[in-house]
Amino acid sequence: MKKHIWVFLGLVLFVSLAIPTQGQVLENYNSAFEITHRFEPFYSPERATVDVNVRDFSTAYFKISVPEGASVFVDNILWQHADSDTSLIVDSQVWRAQFPNESPIRRISILKRDLQPRMLSLHKGYFSEEAPSVVMESDPETVTFKREKDRLKEFFYIALVIVLALVALYKVVFPVVFSNMLKPTSVFTPEDFTDSHAKSRIFSTDVIFYLVIFNMLLMLMVVLAVYYLEVSILRNFLRSELNFIFLIWLIGSVVLFVVSVVKVMWLKVTTSIYEVGRVEFIHFFYMLRVISYSLLVLVIFLTLGLANDIMETRQLITYSMLLFFILYLGGVSMLFFFMTKKVSFKNYHLFSYLCTAELIPFLAIVKLIVG
Repeated sequence: MKKHIWVFLGLVLFVSLAIPTQGQVLENYNSAFEITHRFEPFYSPERATVDVNVRDFSTAYFKISVPEGASVFVDNILWQHADSDTSLIVDSQVWRAQFPNESPIRRISILKRDLQPRMLSLHKGYFSEEAPSVVMESDPETVTFKREKDRLKEFFYIALVIVLALVALYKVVFPVVFSNMLKPTSVFTPEDFTDSHAKSRIFSTDVIFYLVIFNMLLMLMVVLAVYYLEVSILRNFLRSELNFIFLIWLIGSVVLFVVSVVKVMWLKVTTSIYEVGRVEFIHFFYMLRVISYSLLVLVIFLTLGLANDIMETRQLITYSMLLFFILYLGGVSMLFFFMTKKVSFKNYHLFSYLCTAELIPFLAIVKLIVG
């Protein structure tokens, strides 16, 4: 009986030695991660931080696992960006040499939107080669990783600078018209309704130049909305090449300029049908002023949002479109109010005119784009 027991124990020992070990964990840092927000009131990436000791057990390794899209910083220096779910085994000497410091402590920071503690793992110990290893090179330097750029944000800033340069040129060439356009109080006063020269100015040089700048800025907003909201009809036309995006922007600006001319003709036809008088040019200039100020508010809101990363880009664009729609409806309401004072027409006929001239074309274009 004793002989069988010893044989059994020998077999158990032999099998246990034959099974490869998965590694020995010396320290588990999973519970030590601290999740903080950079900007509490707004949507922002979460940051997970933990301090590790790279001097104790100097021959040990760190095994770190991070989710897709996470950026790993060591002592506030970018060390790794994960294009997919990543698990790495790092020699302690790597962090000691790449990030020299007299202190044995290195602060590991992981930055990612919607980061949760369960997504992270960090252990120190001796591990088998089950994950890619980061080893020391003969001439250690900080490892650099190629990160994909957001071409649309790059395009937005460059295009915005171009538009601002054109605005500066417009101010130099047409200073009087520029100062008149930059009067927010004109939106709340019937100034355009007393302009007897509106018809003569509709195809003047200053108006054409202004419409070019206006449509370039409007098309810039359209490109951002189509890309980040993933509009099914137009999204496939926007490739990630920067030059191609600029080509689409310029072509779209020309198309919108043609649409502006068609809008004047449409207003002329609509005023003739409803017999509200020759107010098509006054109507056009007032709504042009309203939409211009709406675009200005939109650009400021988007620039601050994209530059400071206060919320997810898709959510930021959605709020921007909602803000624009609210301002547009406010402008149409003000137009209705002023026209009731200037046009001897029944209110429900005037309302029908505005629906036909403004709201129906606007909603039809939105439906065509959004689908």
